[in-house]
Amino acid sequence: MDLSAVTAASTMLRIFSEADSAYGAGHMRSALVEYLKTTVEPLPAARATSPAVRREFLTVAAQLSYLCGFMCFDDQLHDAAQARCRTALGLAAEANDPDTYAIALRAMSVQAHAVGHCRPAVELAESAVGAASVNRSPEVQAFVAGQLAVAHAVAGNRRAPTAGLVSAERHFERATSSHVIGVYRASLAHQRAVVHIWMENPRAAVSSMKESIRSRPATEARSKVITLARLAELKLRAGQVEQAVRTWHRSLDGYPMIRSGRATTALGALRSCLRPYRGAHELNDLLDRASALEGRPRRPAG
Repeated sequence: MDLSAVTAASTMLRIFSEADSAYGAGHMRSALVEYLKTTVEPLPAARATSPAVRREFLTVAAQLSYLCGFMCFDDQLHDAAQARCRTALGLAAEANDPDTYAIALRAMSVQAHAVGHCRPAVELAESAVGAASVNRSPEVQAFVAGQLAVAHAVAGNRRAPTAGLVSAERHFERATSSHVIGVYRASLAHQRAVVHIWMENPRAAVSSMKESIRSRPATEARSKVITLARLAELKLRAGQVEQAVRTWHRSLDGYPMIRSGRATTALGALRSCLRPYRGAHELNDLLDRASALEGRPRRPAG
């Protein structure tokens, strides 16, 4: 194994990551699984030209495994997601890469609270914060501190979420990487919104969700589709039916090019959210559009 293997794997990491962010896991997940199996996983056993090259390759392999885990999470394949993230942890530890280790732990925390395991979500997020403190990358520290705030909020801890958000904001203020600042700003705003939702502060949640959408780079279409759907739900809960409908239409604008289990779930949730309000012309139009995207006719009201 030489530096060319690192360069090739890094290029593939960028390609897979960009495709996932833009179009969702469904387009590329199987291809990444195959790439890991046939190309990446056999190489760590090969003799490297130097220890430095080996560490670089292990870092990229860890990042590819983490990305595969996130793709599985996006497609709601939770067992596979957990397995891939555990692989990423092992590779990151071998590469002595605390940032990737922290990000993989953070992903496992997100998955834990998504499936209702509140205490493990907090514990994993706490471990991620500890790992991120080693390299002290402000972007990564902000990323994991925000997730710890979310995990505490979901677990019903009332004071810790605010402290976590303050910590995340403080770290983010020190961020210097222009490549990731937009992505982290959008993620941090979304984390803030989720905390506000669980702490029953809907007005602040709506404001933060809007900030997250504004901050999303144009290349992150999948996240924008999902976040717009969540914002629409918040507006509907607040009784802002017309605004919710307009926001859902914006989400549906981007849906056709997305293949994501989470996006499909958000589309399906639209029906149940609107059921108490059905009958109005603008709602029928929205439901008809959602039904067409789901590929089945809308059931008659009543």
